Amino acid sequence: MRLVLTRQQMYVLGYRPAMIQQIELGASAGGTLEAVTHEAITATSQYEDYYRQETGWSGLLYKSAHAKYAHKLARLDLATPCDMRAPSAPTSFFALECAMDELAVALKLDPLELRLRCYSDRDQHNDRPYSSKNLRECYHQGAEAFGWNKRIPEPRSMRDATGVWEALQVPITVRIVLTANGDAEVSCATSDIGTGTYTIMTQVAAACSGYRLTMSR
Repeated sequence: MRLVLTRQQMYVLGYRPAMIQQIELGASAGGTLEAVTHEAITATSQYEDYYRQETGWSGLLYKSAHAKYAHKLARLDLATPCDMRAPSAPTSFFALECAMDELAVALKLDPLELRLRCYSDRDQHNDRPYSSKNLRECYHQGAEAFGWNKRIPEPRSMRDATGVWEALQVPITVRIVLTANGDAEVSCATSDIGTGTYTIMTQVAAACSGYRLTMSR
């Protein structure tokens, strides 16, 4: 089977932009990051400045006293890229985690131990603590679950990686209507992209009101 698109359809086609990244890490013999440089060039169209702050993720995961994050755009004769589930993070993290694995080999240090020593409880861009972050506990549980201490200590021997994602909080408006038949109708202008938002909203409403669980879209 072959899919053939018209020229008109190509102008509305979404895709993840191509990216060229350069990452440089400087570390002490003890395995702490002293310097991080993360630079990226991503493709965009001739008529829009599309980018998702690809280098910004490095400042969220590992702490470093000296850091430089730079991003440039390359204008090409293509349609504008778009978000493709976890915008920019998979491409950015892949490069960052490969660099961390190479650093662990150079330091003769366990890759997981390196990440624990470089673990950050603060947003490096804004120099403020996270409201919540449990990645350290995830490291320990994951290592125990798939036998990290029994692995072969060679590059590419395991393919699992770490990652973070932002949790944004924004104000919303919710309307609750009590109907004549005794039901509570909860309305909110939100969308569920597969994370269970509708289900959670229904559960919260039921728990707070004592009404039975029903859901409609």
